[in-house]
Amino acid sequence: IKDNKMWLGYAKQLSGFRLADGTLVLSKNPEGSVPRACKWYTNLDVAYRHDRMILTENYSPEKYPKYYNYNGVDVEKTKKIPSDFDGIMGVPVTFLTKYNPQQFKIVGKGVQVEKTVRFKGDKATLWIEKDGKPFRAPFERILIKNREVIKNEK
Repeated sequence: IKDNKMWLGYAKQLSGFRLADGTLVLSKNPEGSVPRACKWYTNLDVAYRHDRMILTENYSPEKYPKYYNYNGVDVEKTKKIPSDFDGIMGVPVTFLTKYNPQQFKIVGKGVQVEKTVRFKGDKATLWIEKDGKPFRAPFERILIKNREVIKNEK
């Protein structure tokens, strides 16, 4: 995905599979409902991959905490990506459903990039900073850069 050799396809919300003999296998939980957690990847062009996100948020250090162990900021939700920030942002993995390679560059995954501060033990992820110390780790993040930064003139 990072190298734009594959991306999410249209059938993102699959609820089951059909076997070669024609048998339909649904993935049901104990309550009987069908979870919709499958993602399909493709290298075929899909139209929504070229849709641009409309970015309505502006960057401020109060709204976007920086990471303690990486040079970037945390964005809590995909819809809150700031239009005017030109640095690296950690976004939820759900960002991939909105990813447009002309609008954003994927830098890497939060657990895989080189950190500025190393922790002992199993703390390879990003940590949000609070008062100059590691505060908490967000859920897994995709690290991105906005290719179309809009600087606000004040």
